[in-house]
Formats: sequence, structure tokens, C-alpha cells
Amino acid sequence: MLTLPSLTEADASAGGKAFGLARVAAAGAPVPPGFVLPAAAFVAAVGPVDDSLPLEARGAALAHLASAAETADAPELAAAIVARARALGPRVIVRSSLALEDRAAGAAPGVGASVVVPAAEVWAAVRAVWASALTPLVAAYAHARPGAPVAPPTAIVQRFEPGFRATIYTRPPGHPDGADAWIACGPGAPTVVARDGAAWREALDLASIAEAAIGAPCGADVELVWAFAASAWVVVQARPLIHPPPPRRRAPAPPLYAAALAADGRPWRRDVTHNPAPLSVAQAELCARVEAAAIAPFHLRVVAHHLYWAPRADAPPPPPITDAAALAADLADDEAAVAAALTGPTDGLAAAVDRYLAAYRVLAGRLGPRIAAGKAAATAALTAAGLTPAQILARVPRPSAIGARLAAAARGEIAPAALAVELADVASAWDVAAPTLAETPARLREAIARAALRPGTPPPAGPGLTDLTTGEVAAAVDLARVAFDAGERDDLWYWRAQAVVRRALLGVAAERGLAPDDVWWLPWSELADDALTPDVARGRAAAARAAAERAAAWDLPLAVGVAPSPPRWHGAGVGGRAVGPAYHTDGAVAVPPGAIAVARAITPALVLALDGAAALIGEHGTPLDHGPAMARELGIPCVVGCDGAFDAIAPGQWLAVDGDRGEIRPYTSSSSSSS
Repeated sequence: MLTLPSLTEADASAGGKAFGLARVAAAGAPVPPGFVLPAAAFVAAVGPVDDSLPLEARGAALAHLASAAETADAPELAAAIVARARALGPRVIVRSSLALEDRAAGAAPGVGASVVVPAAEVWAAVRAVWASALTPLVAAYAHARPGAPVAPPTAIVQRFEPGFRATIYTRPPGHPDGADAWIACGPGAPTVVARDGAAWREALDLASIAEAAIGAPCGADVELVWAFAASAWVVVQARPLIHPPPPRRRAPAPPLYAAALAADGRPWRRDVTHNPAPLSVAQAELCARVEAAAIAPFHLRVVAHHLYWAPRADAPPPPPITDAAALAADLADDEAAVAAALTGPTDGLAAAVDRYLAAYRVLAGRLGPRIAAGKAAATAALTAAGLTPAQILARVPRPSAIGARLAAAARGEIAPAALAVELADVASAWDVAAPTLAETPARLREAIARAALRPGTPPPAGPGLTDLTTGEVAAAVDLARVAFDAGERDDLWYWRAQAVVRRALLGVAAERGLAPDDVWWLPWSELADDALTPDVARGRAAAARAAAERAAAWDLPLAVGVAPSPPRWHGAGVGGRAVGPAYHTDGAVAVPPGAIAVARAITPALVLALDGAAALIGEHGTPLDHGPAMARELGIPCVVGCDGAFDAIAPGQWLAVDGDRGEIRPYTSSSSSSS
């Protein structure tokens, strides 16, 4: 029988949370009693975890283990856990204690799970916590942080202490030598107190003990509970405080890249609203074929793995927009044409690319311009009627948006299996190299579960609906609803076209014996070369990935031949205020609860990672784009159009976001009284 050590006996093998609490208890601070479920318990009940797989394969393997964990049958182990839990008290809390949690190099906030249950039901809770540690998002978090392994999950079971919760930062974030402490008792701005002052003295003393016990001279993040039963503070978590690093400084790009763009005299803009990160070689190949076919009202050019676009001089004018019914009919015809282009078998990569180009011709040449013209006409009319962007958002639902579909599934209005089919081709990036939801189904399950916890969308503010139901304004509202919802479906069509090529490339990889992660980084002419071996492909793909990583660190111009916008910390905003630590996101990993999500581009799929975020900041976009619409769906503030904010804001830096005024500013001890 496995040994289930007491929490006070935990060592580093028990994971960050357990080891931290054991050291705090050894220093004399009160910690709720409990015991550890070591990695061996998971292996005995479920099986080993292979941490050596490449990221895509690892995510699928972890999802399989998560499913096995949810149904694990280990009667002897379960009985032992239940018996130990009953000895703790009537209710217990099962908490993840992963190897990648609560480390000085990264805390992994919100990555694991905690479940409170009656002691008799602890075995089901243990399996749920195990499963939460085996998601593709956990794999992505570990992959992005060297030294953060996805080992067999460990967990702790403790007596649950009902009470009043407080989180203490023993030093101000960003100021490891600061004389203040920050205390948060819920959402909103923390209270700033002197570390040596009389306020919160008992709690601060315990936090200081915890800081010393875990060896965190630069500060600790300590969670305490004022236990109602004991009328005393107890420590329930202690981890090193992760201070924000200095703002990232990008190296200047070699001049030859800007010179290459400037040579033809076109007004090139970097496509940061869709592709802020470097493109894979495969996506660059697709862009080159779109440009060669001349099927879009814009030119495309990939420079140093980044996509630039410029308007075509011979592009047709925007289509005339008459009314909502006519627009809806035209859009339906266009969508049917896209569906026809993508329907049917594809025999090889060339056939898949032909289908992609046929769909792109309609999407970029007809459907997209119609949607843009409809949005512009409706927005102009509603703005003239006195509505602000926030009021327009409130009156123009987008039922086809991913966030709305997740909410519908959470309410039981659509079966999760049906939604999985509907969103199967959605990816986290506009790049054929990005895995789809069909390949990472656990991401969709997690997003639906988080959507079930989402608060309701706030009611519209401003003019009442009765003011908008007659005349030209009513017609503009109808037009806006058709156009903006079609914009959400338009994204799904692009993903479906992208997925056709992705599946073909995966087929090439399988046929040639290439690693799936390498096929995205090889020129297509080389894929057709019979002399290409898996070893040669691996080396060439590694070189291409390294080139993309170098390009990601360059300060490539946002525009060539066009005056760029200056960096700024203000933009267009909607929806109230929030305070919290910045979290840079590309949608691959869920944003920690209470964090301010900061994104270069706000793509529709980003909503999969945003539940729990306190606010959303985007470098680019307008008040009626995806970002503000997502934020309203989630009930959080949003500010977009903040050029340069992603690099200027350090991960973990505390921010105050004012969506109503479109402002962002650093939150510091001196600003606490006015937030």
C-alpha cells in the first residue's frame, strides 16, 4: 500500500504548494492539517506521464490521461484516502500541488484546481484535481517555461477552513525592497499598508514568517484565512512573489527588411491585428500563393516571417449596401459559395491549396468587403443617432461569436458534441501550423466549463430599446446585427479553409515519415523532394524556427510608406474599471483569474482563454472589433488601440484599467487611494 505522508512531512517531490506549506508549518505558523497524494499515487491509479513528447503529441496524451483520471478505479487507494480525509473533519479541500506550481521562476497561478467536498466524496475530488493538471493548457504553460515539468500530478488534501480570505504580497510587485505590503480581500484594488505598521499586524506577522520559511527575500504571495471556528488566521498558501521583469526592449531589425518593402513604393502595414507573431513557413507559402493569384483587394508580402499588406490600386470600390435583408441574402450566397469551394475530397497538398484559394477568392473578394461595408454603414448611422461604441455593442448581439456559442453550451442550449463539430477547425492563431480544437478537444471542454461560471452580460445603458425600434435608426440596428454577426462567421470560414491545408500537410508528414512539428517549417518545394529524409527535415525545420524566433525579437516597423502611430497607454475602451497584474497572452494558456490580459492581437479564439480575466488590453483594434465584443460578453473592461503597450507593459506589472475612459496606467502604492 502506498504511503500518504502528512503535509508537514512533504518535501520537494510533493510539489510547490505542499513543500511551501510544510516549511511554513515547520516555522511555527498555523497551517490546516492534511496529507499528500504523491506522484506514485497517480501512477498507481492511472499510469505514468511521458514528459518527453513534442508539444502537440503531449497535449493529446495528457488529454487521454485526464479522461482516464476522471474514471480511475483504485479501491484500496480510494478507501485509504477517504479514511484519512474523514480524520481531518467533515469537509476537506483537495488542491493541486504540481511540480510547476509555486516556484521562484513561475507560480503557474490558476493552472491547477482546488475542490471542496465532504470527506466521504474526496476520491471523486482527487480524480477531478488530477484531471485538471493534465490539460493541453498545462502542457503549453510548461513548454513555454524551461524547468517547469509536467510530471505525474501530486495533490494535497487538507481540512477545509471556512472563513474570510486575504492575500498578502509582502512586498509591492516590482519593488522587492519596498517598505509596504499589499493586501487583497477580493477583486479590485488591493489595500496598501506599511510592513511594520499596526494595521493587519497579526496577518502581516504570519505572512513574514511564511516569507522567511520559503526563502523568499524578495517577497512572498501568502494566502490566509481568518478561520471562523478558531477565530484566528491560518496560512493556506505561500509562494515566492514573482516581480515583473524590466520592459522588453526589442532589437532594431536589419535595415534591409524595411528597404525591401519601401522599394516598390506601396504603403505597407504589418498585419498585427491578425498575425502579430512570426508566421510559419507553411503559412508564408499560402500567403505567397494568394498574392500570386491576385484574388484579394490587397497585396500580401512576408518579410522576416511577418506578414505585411498593402491595398491594391485596382481593387473594386466597396459594394453598395441598401438594407439588412438585401445584405443578408448576398452574404448567404457568398457563404454558400465558400462552402462549395471547401466541400469534397482533397487528394494531396496541391488539391488542398486549390480549394483554399477558391474559398479565399470569395472570402476576401466578396464576403469580406460586403461585411465591412455593412458595418461601416450601420456604425455611421448609429453614431449619428447619438450611440456610443459601448451602446452599439450592447444592442448588436453576435450569436455566432465563439464566446456566445460557449455560453449557449454552458446553458445547455447546444450540446457540447455539436459545438465541437461546429468549432472543430478553430485555431489559436491565423497560421496553418496552429493546432485546431478538433486536435485539442480538452480546450473546448475547459472553455465551456469556465463559461458556466461567467456572470450574465450587463443590460444595455443609454437610450432605451424603444428609442431604436422605428425609422432609420431601427434599420441601422438591423443592418448592424446582420453585418457584425456575419463577421464572426467569416472567421469560421477562414479557419475551415486553413484546416483543409493543415490536414493535407499532416498527411504529407505521415506519408514522408516527417515529424508533424517539422512540416510547418519546410518550403513546399522541399516537401516534394524525394531526397528529403526525416533527419534532414528536422535540421532544416530547426533552422527555420530559429530564424522566426530571431525575427520575433526584432522591432520590425508597423508601417512602411505610412506614418506609424506613436506608442501609447490609452485607446478606445468599454466597460468599467479593473486593477490587477498584467498577463501577456496569445490564447495558448488560460489567463489566470484576476489578471489583466494583454494581447498584441485579439483574435476570435482568444475568448477560449479569457474567462476569469479582470480586463483585456489590445494593441490594435477599434471599439466595435472582437475585443470589446468579447469583453462585454465576459463582463470585463477592455481598452484597444494601445500601440506599443505589449512591449511597454511587463508581465506581472500591476495595472489600473479604465474602460470608460480608454486609459491604462501603472498601479503603484502611491496610486492606490485614487483607484
